[in-house]
Amino acid sequence: MQRGQVAVGVAGDGGYGQGEPVVVAEATARVGLGSGFSAGAQAGRYHGSGGPQLRDARVGVGWRAVDQAQVSLELRPGVSLPLGSASADGWVPRSTASVDPVLSASFYAGDQWLMAVDTDAQVPVVAGSDGLRQGPYTSVVLRGARRLPNAVASAGVNDTRRGPGDDGVGYHEVAAVAGLSWTPLEGLGVAPRVRAPFWSDQAKLAYRLAVGLELTWVSPRKEDDHSE
Repeated sequence: MQRGQVAVGVAGDGGYGQGEPVVVAEATARVGLGSGFSAGAQAGRYHGSGGPQLRDARVGVGWRAVDQAQVSLELRPGVSLPLGSASADGWVPRSTASVDPVLSASFYAGDQWLMAVDTDAQVPVVAGSDGLRQGPYTSVVLRGARRLPNAVASAGVNDTRRGPGDDGVGYHEVAAVAGLSWTPLEGLGVAPRVRAPFWSDQAKLAYRLAVGLELTWVSPRKEDDHSE
């Protein structure tokens, strides 16, 4: 992102098929700092077996370590802020109600056909508001993608793990994922997505199918600005 360029987004996902639906909504914002750096924040709301809850927010920086036509790597270190309730349901990054280090990364390589890897990790180091330290959370998404006119279609698998914390409870799920990233207008992104878990270490799957939609707007680039 260029210095001063802004991106804002809203997203929602719902998991259905086993008991009460799991619904997650979040808002994100990023601003370009120049030289491949950006700053961002996200916050959200969650509705699961424990009812509606605010989620922990996240703040951090992004660094485009590699930015070439056919290869890209972005690292996003940050911290979670204890604005929500401690919760740990399903595939969603859990709210720990504590300040935790987080690290996300996105990599892709290719031209018309692409290989992409997205990772997300959060490591609680202190107990949250419930007096318990939750286990580390990791998510790895491996996808193949194809460029289309004004869009990119992708499909792959997602391995989500939450290690046992002080309560001894963990979670491990593997799901098939698919999505479409469409740009109907310059600066506007529309991204429907779906996930279907096919394995879990629990007695039964927490849900059968999750569908979601993300909307993103990015402010126009300045053609004479070389601060990326």
